[in-house]
Amino acid sequence: MDMTAFKKYKFPIPPLEIQQEIVKILDAFTELNTELNTELNTELKARKKQYQYYQNMLLDFNDINSNHKDAKIKSYPKRLKTLLQTLAPEGVEFRKLGEVCEIIRGKRVTKKEILDKGKYPVVSGGIGFMGYLNEYNREENTITIAQYGTAGFVNWQNQKFWANDVCFSAIPKETLINRYLYYVLTNMQNYLYSISNRSAIPYSISSNNIMQITIPIPPLEIQQEIVKILDQFSILTTDLLAGIPAEIKARKKQYEYYREKLLTFKPLTPHKEVKK
Repeated sequence: MDMTAFKKYKFPIPPLEIQQEIVKILDAFTELNTELNTELNTELKARKKQYQYYQNMLLDFNDINSNHKDAKIKSYPKRLKTLLQTLAPEGVEFRKLGEVCEIIRGKRVTKKEILDKGKYPVVSGGIGFMGYLNEYNREENTITIAQYGTAGFVNWQNQKFWANDVCFSAIPKETLINRYLYYVLTNMQNYLYSISNRSAIPYSISSNNIMQITIPIPPLEIQQEIVKILDQFSILTTDLLAGIPAEIKARKKQYEYYREKLLTFKPLTPHKEVKK
């Protein structure tokens, strides 16, 4: 900071009574704004937790299998409960991922080949995109798992893309619905992190470790119903999660607007001397 210029800066000095009133208004506004932000952030955390709870509940069939009971032991949505009682009265089958899914590694591209702008994103070992290319090697609606970097991170690619050599693609066989597998794997996200090698940098996970994961495989109709429920819930949650930060941002902008208005004064006009 240029202290010389700062010392020359002229601050508005209204009468003390006006200063006190401005402080009173801004303090009240700050308190309301803080309370609102706290409530919105609490709501944000609660919705995330609620979504995680329902996802886990819908994808966890251990209770049914271990107790040899039907879906009545859980508070499933009505149609899903009926499907479970009808199609899987004795429980659901669990199989290793490698038996029902292919794990395919991507193809290496160099930094020189990467474009800042292009038709198709390049998915690598991170959460976001590495850059872009004008060609692709994977179709849209593909599950990806990072091999290095954020090793084990599961994502859903809703457009055609280039899978780099540190990106696995999970391609399910006919016994699995693609989107269902995505939800199963994201529900096991922490487990995927735990089976990755985090003793060296960058972190890594092997395709063999991924293929050894055991997952539930209910009948296709049940998978479809679970996908339908979680897709709807995901849309609602995404809209809410986007809306809350937007509301916080709007309140902050509103506060800054009123603060600026309250602290902006017309400069005092010097009195002119009266000629005698």
